[in-house]
Amino acid sequence: MCLVSSCATDQDAAVNSIEITGFGIFEYSSVRFDPDDTSSVGAKLGAAKGFQLSSQTTRIPIRPGLAFGVRFVVHGNPSDATVDIGAVLRSTNGCVLRTTGQLVYHNDSVLRVRIGEPSHIVGRFPVSEEENHCIEGPRPGTDTFELYFGDRKLAEKAFQIIKE
Repeated sequence: MCLVSSCATDQDAAVNSIEITGFGIFEYSSVRFDPDDTSSVGAKLGAAKGFQLSSQTTRIPIRPGLAFGVRFVVHGNPSDATVDIGAVLRSTNGCVLRTTGQLVYHNDSVLRVRIGEPSHIVGRFPVSEEENHCIEGPRPGTDTFELYFGDRKLAEKAFQIIKE
């Protein structure tokens, strides 16, 4: 699974909370995937345009290209600062990485977001073998998005991944 998110950080900013303002299946346009230097599993992080929440649900069918996740707002001071938010996607299934053969149950990344502005963190089922960083394809189970500021977990949302 690839992570898709919404650019230098303000070191003096304080984050008070992260509010999840929407969750479920997202539509998007013109996604571009680049290596994510912050990814703990060497996954790619994508930039996409036109995020739209198309279905608020926690039941996500396995379908190539389907994107699901959360829309969130970081609350803190100053209100226009850009901060690093830790994003973790945990899976009950695990993934055997193509590159190393290692079994992993999560992917950590760092997102740069502006305080007070809506942001997204979305997972997308791969549409090709090249896009899939796991040996096996997606399987049913539970995937959970967790959002951190420093070592404080400030928000999370779980999704049931199901076969259609």
